[in-house]
Amino acid sequence: MRTKWSGLQKAGAAVRALLSGPTLAGGLLCWMALGLASPAQATTYYVDNVAGNDNNSGTSTTSPWQTVLKVTTKGNSTSAPFKPGDAILFKNGDVWRERLALTSAGTAASPIVIGGYGSSTVKPIISGADLVPSSAWKAYTSHIYVAAIGTATPPDQVYVDGTFYEVARYPTNGYMIVPKNSPNTTTVVGPLALSVEQSAYVASTAAAVLGAAAPVKMATLSGLSSSQIAGSTLVARPNPWTAQAVPVASATTAFEPGSGSITTASALSSTLVTNNGFYLRNQLWMLKEAGQWYYDPVAGNLYVWTVAGDSPANHVVEIADRPNGIEVEGAGYVTVQNIQENYGQVGVLSSNTTNGVVFNNLTVVGGVTGISFSTCATCGGTVENNVITGSLRYGVVVAGGSGITVTKNTVQNAGNVMHQPDGDLAAIKFSAANSVISSNTITNSGYNGIDFNGANVSVLNNSINGTCLKLDDCGAIYSSAAAPNDNETGDVVSGNSINNSIGNYSGTIYAFTEAMGIYLDDYRHDVTVTNNFVANADNGIYIHNGYNHVVTGNRFLSMRQNGIRISADKVVGYTTNNTIEGNVFQTLATANSSGYAVANYTNHLAGNVNFGTFNYNTYCHPNMTGVIAESATAGTTTTAATYTLAAWKKVSGQDAKSTDTTGTCSGAPPTIGK
Repeated sequence: MRTKWSGLQKAGAAVRALLSGPTLAGGLLCWMALGLASPAQATTYYVDNVAGNDNNSGTSTTSPWQTVLKVTTKGNSTSAPFKPGDAILFKNGDVWRERLALTSAGTAASPIVIGGYGSSTVKPIISGADLVPSSAWKAYTSHIYVAAIGTATPPDQVYVDGTFYEVARYPTNGYMIVPKNSPNTTTVVGPLALSVEQSAYVASTAAAVLGAAAPVKMATLSGLSSSQIAGSTLVARPNPWTAQAVPVASATTAFEPGSGSITTASALSSTLVTNNGFYLRNQLWMLKEAGQWYYDPVAGNLYVWTVAGDSPANHVVEIADRPNGIEVEGAGYVTVQNIQENYGQVGVLSSNTTNGVVFNNLTVVGGVTGISFSTCATCGGTVENNVITGSLRYGVVVAGGSGITVTKNTVQNAGNVMHQPDGDLAAIKFSAANSVISSNTITNSGYNGIDFNGANVSVLNNSINGTCLKLDDCGAIYSSAAAPNDNETGDVVSGNSINNSIGNYSGTIYAFTEAMGIYLDDYRHDVTVTNNFVANADNGIYIHNGYNHVVTGNRFLSMRQNGIRISADKVVGYTTNNTIEGNVFQTLATANSSGYAVANYTNHLAGNVNFGTFNYNTYCHPNMTGVIAESATAGTTTTAATYTLAAWKKVSGQDAKSTDTTGTCSGAPPTIGK
């Protein structure tokens, strides 16, 4: 039965359609455009940074407000906040170097809208950075210039003509190599000289990871004093999946030149051992390369060496010093759209909000995290059609909620900016239930492409190209659980296209990468993986300590190690009851002696390898004869074997209807049951 709409309901629907669609007359959104009044007599406010004045009414383009502060003050007012249905529009092409914060709430029928207006096609910009006046710069050396910017707002990042500059570091790229095991997590033994073996290790790392055009600097601590190192920051690779930054102690004893020992003010996650890597940053003497900067927190001076080698006065220098650019806090039914945010630590933030917050068609540039979405456990929201570029750690973070949609976003170079990784990185980091991550385009992520958790999460039809470029032991699509047997079931990974999961072992103790297409890591269970395409990864899919996974109808092509890998090393009997059917697996690995195969099953615990059911798969291996590699450990004894498909069928009873094409793989995955 159809419900007959009243005129008022029709008006509300028409307005919602207008606000969610293209802006009227280049962004001029107003209720009067429909010839109607809103249900609550909503008002459209205009903000013009050039022609506006905060003493104006703000309710017309001829009488606009000027500052973000004016908007924030009203938006957080308890007596006269913005009302449901209100729109706050910033003039296209203008720039505001202020923080926009809003606690006013809309309703489902009448959301508050923050957007743009005007004839310019350039979105209004809310910037988390301030300009350094050109008159502030003075020559310090032939290439380095200094500006007194004060101590009130220390910079988090520096951008010159829109390009991210790195904090001064030593060595200028790559890592120093730990010569022997460090004694604890707050002491790092650094190199005073490079042995022949360490020189070879560094050189091979440069060739394999960075390429000939960017060789690792073979640096040591020889000749440095404690005063040069005390108070700096140490960034280490304690494990393949992390680059961890900790402060060096400020005391003059923080560095012992005789032993090379550095004392940190806080602990690393694990003790560094021989061949781990680290570098130092944030001292003036380390400023030895163009495209870097240093800030003296005592004197309040900023030192910059431009890429051109000239004075920064000839360029636009911006220092990012605000925690976020745009924040919706504790409110619901607010739409933020058609705006650009630059360089805030968190570009656009939803903090402890209720239902109905929408971030749509935003451009977010730089900063640490592009978009962060945090809402109540039962609340939904939407992040859609946004472009996030060059965030230092995360593109999009969703923390909590139910019924969240992250769709049609473009995330570029998340955690993949210049030389230095810092922390765990992901283009999309997601933790919510009953939600959808779909049709996003991710390119060149420093670590995971999509990292998701939560029950009934669907990861659908995303395009991911280039992951694990800075760190290792990661995947284009990754998921893990904090403990065994949690309640997160019903997840689906389907229809995704994944290319080029690369890996980076520079600074680790390893000489190989572990970059997966799809990675179901520790304790994850009950995930359906179907109809995905993966090309050029170390492992097409890796199940690590998990059960009840269903992997069907996928194509894993041109793997560098294994088409599929399953291993158990946590809980006896936990890795079981997985269904692997109707897939195409191809490895380009060249020798069985490397331990690689089309399928690789490894049990590091007591008992036999019994990971699930395997059938109707196609195995392709142009460069090796074996198909299945299997190993098991009983006590201190490990047994291992590599089988042809025929031999595997005989010893295991698995893969009865699977086929071995030896060479190339083509066509669709095989049909189960045929």
